[in-house]
Amino acid sequence: MNGSPEVKIDDKQRPFLLHVLRGWGSTVPLLSDKLSRVRGTPEGAIGAVRGGGYLIRTCESSIAVDPGFQFVENFLESGLPFSGVDSIIVTHDHPDHSDDLWSFDNLMYEMFNRAERKDCWRYRLYVDSDTHARWEVRERRYGNRPNSFRQTLSVTKLDAESLVHRGNEGEKYREVSVPFVPYVQRPQETYSKGAEGTSREEHAEVGYSIKNGLKLRYWRTQHALDVLNSIGFSLRLGDDFIAGGATNTTNLLAYSSDASSVRESQFFDEAVRSVTVLVHVSEPELLELSTGGLFRKPDHMGLYGLFDLVKAIADSKGHKTKLLVVGEFWGGKGDTRRFIIRQVRYWLDLFDLKDIGVVPSDIGLKVDLMKGEVMCSGCSGWFEGCRIRSWRSSHGYSRFSYLCHTCEKAIDSGNR
Repeated sequence: MNGSPEVKIDDKQRPFLLHVLRGWGSTVPLLSDKLSRVRGTPEGAIGAVRGGGYLIRTCESSIAVDPGFQFVENFLESGLPFSGVDSIIVTHDHPDHSDDLWSFDNLMYEMFNRAERKDCWRYRLYVDSDTHARWEVRERRYGNRPNSFRQTLSVTKLDAESLVHRGNEGEKYREVSVPFVPYVQRPQETYSKGAEGTSREEHAEVGYSIKNGLKLRYWRTQHALDVLNSIGFSLRLGDDFIAGGATNTTNLLAYSSDASSVRESQFFDEAVRSVTVLVHVSEPELLELSTGGLFRKPDHMGLYGLFDLVKAIADSKGHKTKLLVVGEFWGGKGDTRRFIIRQVRYWLDLFDLKDIGVVPSDIGLKVDLMKGEVMCSGCSGWFEGCRIRSWRSSHGYSRFSYLCHTCEKAIDSGNR
């Protein structure tokens, strides 16, 4: 850990950054050697496409999301610091979403034991009830850790006070506060000479201040029969957030996790209020393509679940969406990433949503959750998602780069 460089935040006016530490096909690590031999892809092409998860980060703290296969390894190689992680969220009990949870907890516990002030260390673990049940079995086997180290919350079994009823349809979600300490810069006071003397003006847009943390809103999803308590979630700003133009009615992120679109009205409701939408699609099924969208995948969003999402955004009044991040392509039947992204881009153009960007998720992608902007892999500049139109990879199954127009032209010129 000491050998890993600490990554500095790119811009202090970007307090919420999403770091993708998850390969485009999270189950591929189980199949990499076999697929490499069968498909004849270049050596290491599939092996480099690893599992993992996501990290939502500021200068002061971080939230880890769905730490699956090789999450700790991806985390270390990224140079991100472990010390800032104060919350972990697990959406369901599948290994590609929770395999490294215990390893990550062990690592955190070692840091806890070496901390000078243990009273300031405690972190929160938000898990679905299936993962929580397995976690309790493991705790009993290996020994419970002190409450001062970790607070474990089974989010699908919280008390009734956190239950919120919506509208006439009786849709339900639950909401809890997530402690989160972002970069804080108090609003500056400036003085201007007016006709009636000196007046004070406060400019709240220069900084950010949060006391109550973020609001984690989650709901039950339909995924697989072996995970009956899977969840999706959104994160929104706390009630006392100070920022130019930002309000607590705007979600920073809506995350579908692995969920079918068949009964995902709650996710679509949250998505239209979110700046960034992260959705897991899996690969297209033959029935999806042959029936022209009449068939919907029962366990993932699927290709035409993405169509439902785009249509929900188009039908909404005053949507907040600026960026769609599409991930979990699986890849067992082939590399369909470009096909899926181009299809979504076509639907966005069809519904006159040209200002919304769409990018494939892969390790190394960085997103500004407040602005829906993407960091260019070439120049490290920030651009609207609709301006990141090139996803370069050297061959099938390899990792993507995200390039702005200038960097794309420079690479094209260098290759000639």
